Amino acid sequence: MKIDFIMQNSRLAFCTAIKDRYNSLVITLPENIAKIPQDCCICVVDYASKSDAGERWILNTFAEEIRLGKLIVFRVTNEIDWSSPKAKNLAHRLVHSDYMVNLDCDNFISRLDVKVFLNIAVKKIPSHQCSSQFLGSYGRIGIPSDTFYAIGGYDEGMLPMGYQDVDLLTRASSYHGGHARLSWNDSPPPIDHDKPKLFAYARDDKFFEEINTLNMKRAMLRKEMSGIVIKDSFSSFRGRLNGRQCNIDGFGKLTPM
Repeated sequence: MKIDFIMQNSRLAFCTAIKDRYNSLVITLPENIAKIPQDCCICVVDYASKSDAGERWILNTFAEEIRLGKLIVFRVTNEIDWSSPKAKNLAHRLVHSDYMVNLDCDNFISRLDVKVFLNIAVKKIPSHQCSSQFLGSYGRIGIPSDTFYAIGGYDEGMLPMGYQDVDLLTRASSYHGGHARLSWNDSPPPIDHDKPKLFAYARDDKFFEEINTLNMKRAMLRKEMSGIVIKDSFSSFRGRLNGRQCNIDGFGKLTPM
């Protein structure tokens, strides 16, 4: 069967990556889908969750939104360990949009948020929207697609999580000579902000702080050695795009299986 992998172009894409966190997405995704206009989209990457129940829930619940290009879902089927940089990069690479915003699975967006990001997209500059206390919102980084690829996206050489958002924002801001600092608008706070940072690893905050420090040192050394651009950026994956088997390579080429 011939599979059409050509994605609809969108003015704005919200990019979400998860592993075994569909309980959060079941709460936030219906709300967020309702907030975006037809010429925007949300991309969800399931980074090899233990069960495909979440993928099946999305395919069954949002069949029309997927058909219209308003929602994209990709489930990685490789046997892989969690990596926030790799998962986030994949979610960004799967959309055809001039401007992309990382959106953690426990975060809500409002119609005002969408309007603000659309206005920023026209200016073609990076942006950062988070609450004053962060509270699980720090990763909401907006970036022009051209900038994302020019600097090589998130650093996939980092440890599974910690400092990857700071690093991306710092490099994008350096590339443009600054970024827009956006106020928190009228969306509710993230629903999982009070959970331990690495609950998936059953480790305490001290463990997270150690990882964060190591990734920060890596970013500083990398910048010293090669600047802000990561040249060997992206990984390859097997998976299902909107329920259809395919491969995506490090250059973004999608191949049906």
